[in-house]
Amino acid sequence: MSEAGGDAPGSPRCLCCDAVLAGRFCSSCGQRSDTRRLELRALVARFVGAFASLDGPLLRTAIDLLVRPGAVVSAYVRGRRIVYANPVQWAILTSGATVLIGHTLSRVGPVRIQTDASMPAWLRTALDELGSNAGPLYVLVLLPLLAVALRLCFRRRGGTIAEHLVHVLFCYGIGTLLQVVWAGAVAGFGAPPGPAGLLPVAWTVWAAVGAHPERVPFVAVLLALLAHFVWMLLLVGLGLVAFGVCWLLGLVE
Repeated sequence: MSEAGGDAPGSPRCLCCDAVLAGRFCSSCGQRSDTRRLELRALVARFVGAFASLDGPLLRTAIDLLVRPGAVVSAYVRGRRIVYANPVQWAILTSGATVLIGHTLSRVGPVRIQTDASMPAWLRTALDELGSNAGPLYVLVLLPLLAVALRLCFRRRGGTIAEHLVHVLFCYGIGTLLQVVWAGAVAGFGAPPGPAGLLPVAWTVWAAVGAHPERVPFVAVLLALLAHFVWMLLLVGLGLVAFGVCWLLGLVE
């Protein structure tokens, strides 16, 4: 007989953390206790299940962001983090899906930014890249600056930059995904994309209303729009600094 409080000989153990198992899941790391040798069917089933499960974090995140984005942001910031997908993973996944969908629908052509022949070649190239199907990946890199702008505009609330980054990652993730789907759908009928490019902004502003209940909704909308304006100023300033450095290095004429 084992000592009091000890583990019984032959007790099944978790293959991940070696903790004693007492149920379908490990109480220490959460892995299933029925882990067997990998088979292709099981591997595919786990992959599909992670996306299609009605109670899975990814699908729940997508559904809730569509109908109540502010509640998702607020819940995640307040600690309900196992319920929803990790915002960084969510943003990377949706940006990748956006690029994939954009290339799949490339027969209708990506959204292009109008350029002028008088512009420098490097600026025309940059605008073409930003307006291409890979645009969401470039925006993803710049989202931390939007979090800084939101922190400045909602400073009375006392939220951290990381908490505001959760806001923008969730909202720009779902917004860019909807943007490319909408643009591809209307372009299939020969129509211009219209306001599709404003969807990420609209979702971020909408979420600000729910994530900041201490503010009057109209004020929250204005502050969120102001944050986007500040973000644009930060991007322009960053671009000017980058141009100055390139000019000093002789990379541009």
